[in-house]
Amino acid sequence: MADLQITARYKSPGARLALWICMLFSPFWAVLCLIAALIGTAYLVMTFVPFVNFIGAHFSTVEQLYTALGPTLAFWLIFFGGMSLSLAFADNRIIASESGLRLPIFLTMGTHLRKHIPWEKITSMQIIGDPDKGIHNLDLRILASDLGEVKLWLGAMEATDVEKLLQSADVWLLPSAKGPLLESVREKLEQMPLLGRDRSQKQSFESELDSRFAATAFIPLEPGDELLNGSLKIIRQLSFGGLSAIYLAQENKTKLYVLKESVVPQDARAEVKSKAWELFRREAEILSQLDHPRIVKVIKSFEENEREYLLLQYLPGMNLRQLVRDTGPMDEAEVISLTRTMAEILAYLHAFRPAVIHRDITPENIILADDNQPVLIDFGVANAFLGTATGTLVGKHCYISPEQFRGKATTASDLYSLGCTMYFLLTGEDPTPLMQASPRTINENLSMEIDSLVRDLTDMEESRRLCRAEDLLDRLKVSI
Repeated sequence: MADLQITARYKSPGARLALWICMLFSPFWAVLCLIAALIGTAYLVMTFVPFVNFIGAHFSTVEQLYTALGPTLAFWLIFFGGMSLSLAFADNRIIASESGLRLPIFLTMGTHLRKHIPWEKITSMQIIGDPDKGIHNLDLRILASDLGEVKLWLGAMEATDVEKLLQSADVWLLPSAKGPLLESVREKLEQMPLLGRDRSQKQSFESELDSRFAATAFIPLEPGDELLNGSLKIIRQLSFGGLSAIYLAQENKTKLYVLKESVVPQDARAEVKSKAWELFRREAEILSQLDHPRIVKVIKSFEENEREYLLLQYLPGMNLRQLVRDTGPMDEAEVISLTRTMAEILAYLHAFRPAVIHRDITPENIILADDNQPVLIDFGVANAFLGTATGTLVGKHCYISPEQFRGKATTASDLYSLGCTMYFLLTGEDPTPLMQASPRTINENLSMEIDSLVRDLTDMEESRRLCRAEDLLDRLKVSI
């Protein structure tokens, strides 16, 4: 699977003006170069045979040689120079990936013309300016050790590109460098018309930041921390909140994994702790036996320092929430294809005895592979573990079925969550918690068939719900 790349366009007024000038004069350069090249080439061809004598007889000095050939060379240099400048100014992409930031060439004056800045080289990243005056008064200042400083004017970027760039920093920037950035974002989101969106979209972005960086009741691991006698090293934090965290980890300095960490509150009763640990270990053992190409592999589970860990296969890629946020709602055919694959995955899980219940089917927990097919990740075993330990429901409420909300998740609960996920993919909005979902209330252009399917998957009464993966597959074959 290809590494995730996030692309933001930087529409600098100066660069756009330079590009316009270069493109405006490029036909003029081309004509001049063609004429000069034809004349110069013909002149050289006619005198090629006695070339050495020609040089000695006609160009006794360097000045004479330059006078004869200079215009041709000059025109070619101007032409190639103009085209190079055009290409340089035309590329306005800022690309964020796991390895670092790639800048357009016209932004590299402060980095000694270095286009690539590794994340580990960035020592500080913060927003400066007055948010009360809007996005056009804000800059993103990036300091990189040994490379220098880059200042990005946020007014040169689309609101969605600003968001993508900041969220890439959320994921890949070292914690020691991203503190000021995140603090600025959290302060200014309420004040500035940064994203120029409606309230619901803005709240969605804020809730995602909150889910990643909510205050925790425990101290998460830091990059460089080691587990399993030093064989597993924490590379960076991916997200954390409440009593759990997710990390990117590396085993024996080679392979990358995702590490899920959960901890029982210190004030929990001894019998509750014991029950929670038992649940975690039992389900982790079952998950480690799964073998399906569309399900992330659970490598192993272990306990260390009174915390439980799941080590998962690392699959870089874009999850469905990111995809919809970047490109908008998916069309019906895409959603149907994805739902069919998800139903096959759930049929595999639910065929086990006892059935394996995922408990956390959400857009965040489904990523797209290179073949554009979904892969299911991040089982809700930690949610069940923490829910048992704390006596509270853990999970994204608008994707949880009524019976799971009451603490009694069944295989039908996974189908309900899948229906809620379909609603999000078709509308770009999260469903209302504990209500039957109908995507046609948001988009009347959707077919009655797909709306009926989503409604049947999300019925509040389990007895009336489409609650078997095999039945869903049959429904997809017959009616859609």
